[in-house]
Amino acid sequence: NPGPTKNPSNTNYTPGGSSSGSAAAVAAGITPLAFGTQTIGSVTRPAAFCGVIGVKPSTKSISTEGIIPFSTTFDHVGYFTHDLEGAELIASLFCNEWLLADNESNNRPVIGIPDDAFIKQSDAEILDYFNLNVAQLEINGYKIVRTSLFNDIENINTLHKQLAAKEFADTHRNWYAQYADLYSTHSTQLINDGEKVTEISNVEIMSYREKVVNEIEGMMNKEGIDVWISPSTQTLPLKGLSVTGSPIMNLPWTFTGVPTITIPVAEANFNLPIGLQFSG
Repeated sequence: NPGPTKNPSNTNYTPGGSSSGSAAAVAAGITPLAFGTQTIGSVTRPAAFCGVIGVKPSTKSISTEGIIPFSTTFDHVGYFTHDLEGAELIASLFCNEWLLADNESNNRPVIGIPDDAFIKQSDAEILDYFNLNVAQLEINGYKIVRTSLFNDIENINTLHKQLAAKEFADTHRNWYAQYADLYSTHSTQLINDGEKVTEISNVEIMSYREKVVNEIEGMMNKEGIDVWISPSTQTLPLKGLSVTGSPIMNLPWTFTGVPTITIPVAEANFNLPIGLQFSG
C-alpha cells in the first residue's frame, strides 16, 4: 500500500514507491544518502519522481542478507544520492567487485535504445521529453542505435510478475497462515496469485530470463553499444497519494539483473521532475 510520504518537489503528488521515504528524504535534503530495495521499480521510479539520483547495481552486487525478501530472485539493494559523485563514492564502498571505469578515454559511449514495444509503454508526454534528450545527445555527437530489444516485453512483464508473486507467497506462507488478518488486501492478493504459479513455471521463467540476458549482451556486442537509455518512468508523478505509479519501464532491467542509474534531466509543469534511465 502507498505510504504517507509526499513528493518534496510538489507535495500534492506521489513520490513513487515503494522506497518512497528514502527518495523523498534525499530530495528534501534530510540526508545525502538513503538505501532502498527494488523488485520491479522501487528505486528507479521514486528517484525519478523526486528528482534525485537512483542507483540499482547489478543483482546481489549489494548483499540482500538480512532483508526480508519480496522475491529472492529479483530483489536488489539500491540507493539514492544528490549527485553522481556521491553515487560513485557509495558504489566504491558497497558494491562487490566494484571497478571504476576509465574516464580518461576520449571515445564517446555508443548509446542503445530498446525501441518500439518497450519504449512505447511510456505515455506521450514522457516520450516527448525522452525524444528531446535523445536529439540533444545526437547534436552533441553521440551515436544512437535504435534496436528491437525487448520486443517480447509483454511476455517479460508477465513472467517477472509471476515469479515475484510465487516467491512472495513462498516467503510469507507460514506467517500468513498465522497472521492473515494483519496483511493488506494487496499482499493477500499477491500471495493468492503466487500460490497459482507452479514449479514448472518457475523453471521456465528462469530459463527465459537467461535467454533475455543473452539477448542484451548479444545486441550490445553486435551493435557496439556501451549503455542503454530509456525513460525512467511511464508517466510524470501522479497527483495524490493513493497510487505510486507504474514500474513497467524498470521491469526488464530488474528481470535481467543488470545495473541501472536514473538521473534527473528535466522538469515539467508544477515542478515535477523527469528522469532518464541508463542501463548496462
